[in-house]
Amino acid sequence: MDRNTAPHFHIRWITGNESRIDWEAFESHDEAEKIAKRLMTPSEVYAIDEFDHACERCAMFLGERKI
Repeated sequence: MDRNTAPHFHIRWITGNESRIDWEAFESHDEAEKIAKRLMTPSEVYAIDEFDHACERCAMFLGERKI
């Protein structure tokens, strides 16, 4: 996914009391879920979060983040 102008999904990895949003954006909840199930480790759980064109995570990777 090049530019996330449409709704998209990120995997939120959760380990203990910490969580982080994965860099990769997915076009559907199902696609993100499928990848998360394949990648998760025994010490992790995950959530699938929906974002829109204002996604700060994607902006960071596109070099567009306004500080």
